[in-house]
Amino acid sequence: MIPLSNLLVFAIFGILCVGISRLAPGWGSWWANRSLATLAGLAPLIAVPGLSASAALVPSFGAALWVCPFFERPERHPLGVRIRQWGLPLLVGIVGLLGVIAVFNRHGLSVTSQPRQATGGTLPSKGIPHNVPHVFLIVLDTVRADALNPRTMPRLQEFARRGATFQRAIATSPWTLPTHATLFTGRWSWELGVGPDRGLDTTFPTLAEELSAAGYATAGFVANLVFGRAEYGLGRGFSHYDDEKIDLIEVARASSIGWWTASKLSRLLDRALALAGKEIRHPLEPGTPRRSAREILQRVEAWMDRQLARQPERPVMVFVNLFDAHDPYLPPPEAPRRLRNRDWMPEEIALIRDWIGHTPRPRLPDEIETARLAYDECLLELDDRLGRFLDRLEEQGFLKNAVVIVTSDHGEHFGEHARQGVPIFGHRQSLDLPEIHVPLVIVAPKRIPAGVVVRDPVSLRDIPATLGHLTGLTTLARTFPGRSLFETATGDPRDWNGIVGRRDVLAEFAPRVDLPVERRYQGGAEGTLRAVLEGDAMLIRREDGVEWFYDLAKDPEQKHNRPEPDSWSGQLARTRLRQQLSLLAPVSTIPNTEPIRPATKHAPNLIPPQS
Repeated sequence: MIPLSNLLVFAIFGILCVGISRLAPGWGSWWANRSLATLAGLAPLIAVPGLSASAALVPSFGAALWVCPFFERPERHPLGVRIRQWGLPLLVGIVGLLGVIAVFNRHGLSVTSQPRQATGGTLPSKGIPHNVPHVFLIVLDTVRADALNPRTMPRLQEFARRGATFQRAIATSPWTLPTHATLFTGRWSWELGVGPDRGLDTTFPTLAEELSAAGYATAGFVANLVFGRAEYGLGRGFSHYDDEKIDLIEVARASSIGWWTASKLSRLLDRALALAGKEIRHPLEPGTPRRSAREILQRVEAWMDRQLARQPERPVMVFVNLFDAHDPYLPPPEAPRRLRNRDWMPEEIALIRDWIGHTPRPRLPDEIETARLAYDECLLELDDRLGRFLDRLEEQGFLKNAVVIVTSDHGEHFGEHARQGVPIFGHRQSLDLPEIHVPLVIVAPKRIPAGVVVRDPVSLRDIPATLGHLTGLTTLARTFPGRSLFETATGDPRDWNGIVGRRDVLAEFAPRVDLPVERRYQGGAEGTLRAVLEGDAMLIRREDGVEWFYDLAKDPEQKHNRPEPDSWSGQLARTRLRQQLSLLAPVSTIPNTEPIRPATKHAPNLIPPQS
């Protein structure tokens, strides 16, 4: 969308320049040409971190003064004649080539290699095993485990009673891309190696590929328009993948120059609304590129209506990513105020918009209360939209034979822990429970009894294997690693707490080493972190060997690091976790294997520095 954004911005600015040139052919043309050339130089420079727009303007204007004479009077410059003759054809050729490459990449193709085919090939719908269930995988981006309560998510809690609720489900990473990649492949983060500059490659098969090969109609819908996009490899295997928000505003601010222009206009609108005494909400307000749950679920329902009309007997696999709980915590303007009876004040809006910020900073208690209230409002709106969607599935008969999985890719910190004396907020910051402890609800009528509550720690890594078990598709069970969460379950629903037993539960997090520590999104991060859980014991290890050990039965909020457990059972649990970590994450994947050192006892409330 960035090229389209640049085209729109330059087209608007170019029309203005043409108008000026026509009104004043002399000095107007001179200024119009140099202004357009300055904008062309400003577009890439404004995206450089740490370089302000005013600073980027100086070299851009200087380059415009030097370049423009080549085009205005090419006869005076031999190079200018050639540029004028061949510049446009060359530009058209380059743009055309880039367009072809973009189309190939968009559809999962490659100009140098063949795309990976799902094992078994695509079967016609008539070859599908009888009575296989529909599959709905719904990921609520940035939702903490404790959000599943009557105050903030009553509809989901009510739905969860129809199946199994996992009270200690652990995401494999504290941010979006690695966890989604694990959900789709059943592989640990260290096996996948995904990051901001590297998407999911074709090494391992995905759920969508295997279910497509089994005859399912597959579709994905994402509200996270950053790391949920097909360009990061998450769309592989889906016959339909909806990850675009095409409207004039999103197109305009997709590029650096468009974003900068939109941010300036946003500030003007903020002031105008504040002077008018109205709530500061408008289409240009800043935030992570996203789509609301209302918009996403409408698209899902439209696709399902079309699919039901075309192939009513064919099972569907639908993946949905909902982003409403992600910062900035601002519910859609049309959403009702459920936890407060007034609009947000201008200072509250400003606080929430810049809640995470670019560097660690302390917050006042009332600021934290405001942000948490806004987050809870977002949860309520998300819960309401999700509940309506599940009602629609019920009305259409999909839930009679379906596996519905509702979970989150990571949680969110609200100052429960601190680093170097500064409370932590947001995610992609640590491996503490506020960021990796997530809700997990699995409802499958006739397969899972109602009212199941599982208290053992489980990993989202086992979701693909669980789907293989619940769908009865042996190809899935053979393809994906891990174990079904219900593999030892019996028909007696009275005590399902022990059905999962001891599991492999690993979470990982690595820093952006290409940025200096003070400029990282996870400020203060020092090295790769890995965490393992078993029962009530939790061990976190940094790449230099520093460890943090917690007894969650006595310390569920991780307030007291116990690097040297004072009981025999605690020492035994720590030893088991060390062994488990060595097995799950081989030494060859750990950047530093120095001897293990316990974390300092002088700062028991500090969480491990981010990676």
